Amino acid sequence: VCSRDGPDGAPAAGLLPLQVLWRTADTVFAADSLPADFRLMFARMVEFNRECDKYADEIAAAAPAQAAAGTRDTAAIDRLFHAADWLAMHFQRRVLLAMRLTYTLAALMGIAFTFYAHMPAQNFLIYLFLFLFASGGAVAALARYRGWHRKYLDYRALAEGLRIQSYWRRAGISANADHEFAHDNFLQRQNIELGWIRNVMRAAGLDAATGVAASPPTALADVIAEWVGESGKSGQLHYYERKTIERTGLHHVTEAIGSLSLWGGVAISVFLAVFVLKLSQETKTTLVMVMAVLSIIAAVREAYAYRKADKELIRQYRFMQRIFANARAALDRTPDPVLQRQILLSLGDAALTEHAEWTLMQRERQVEHSKL
Repeated sequence: VCSRDGPDGAPAAGLLPLQVLWRTADTVFAADSLPADFRLMFARMVEFNRECDKYADEIAAAAPAQAAAGTRDTAAIDRLFHAADWLAMHFQRRVLLAMRLTYTLAALMGIAFTFYAHMPAQNFLIYLFLFLFASGGAVAALARYRGWHRKYLDYRALAEGLRIQSYWRRAGISANADHEFAHDNFLQRQNIELGWIRNVMRAAGLDAATGVAASPPTALADVIAEWVGESGKSGQLHYYERKTIERTGLHHVTEAIGSLSLWGGVAISVFLAVFVLKLSQETKTTLVMVMAVLSIIAAVREAYAYRKADKELIRQYRFMQRIFANARAALDRTPDPVLQRQILLSLGDAALTEHAEWTLMQRERQVEHSKL
């Protein structure tokens, strides 16, 4: 608190000279009581910095192959982008490993319990069931404690925001004061915990803004070729085309497993109904166990696909493919650099909005042992 201009130089009523306060839009806090939401936001920023330091060598080794197209003006943004992108892929691999282990253990749990239910004399099966259950719980607890799922989503959101911020800067879009920073419209109205992402983008943008140089004549064309790309060849357009095909194929595998389980169970049921008087009890038990195993495998596969959000990913990839295809078509229709920059600006805004919604939706789908 600094004294206002006045006859006696005193601050407003209730305040003391040089008093330190935390002020938000609605409230005021004492200096020694930082609001919990802001404390968490700052903790996330510190955590990101620590991860960057921890994996600095790996990030540096992977960055040169990706950074060839960068410029001096976007060096700070590109450096943070490569770090966030590498960390996002690193924690994505850990999340997928944890999910695969958890759901594999869940399937084995169901199979072990099914066998125990039909073969009660095999007492070791109940201990195997408990061991598998405990193992799955340990994997899920480790993933939750380490925050792998949250880090993967947050770092991916940060990387995508920085990607767009860098392309805008290189294309000269940052010259427009209304769109100086991509973070202005990114996760702005969401959980305050995610505010650390905007803060990192703001810091990188301010660093880049201190020494902006004129873009080279080919900068806009280079950004269009690298960012948007061409169908079946390059850029984000080709990336989303390829990912749509991959995810659709995985979804068909899930559907095939479900159909196999369904019709396998129906076939076994019909077989039992036809030969019920001729089959021994042991054979009947074995067939029922096979039906149970098929159902367990199909159910676990379906749960795994849901947790990975395969259907939602397909919709997202198709949406992103569509907006990049529309942008490509619009860019091809005009040679005017001003209009092309407007198209890239609209494309970036749409991509940022989609990434923000995806991040918030996926934060609810972390590895949880209790829901198996």
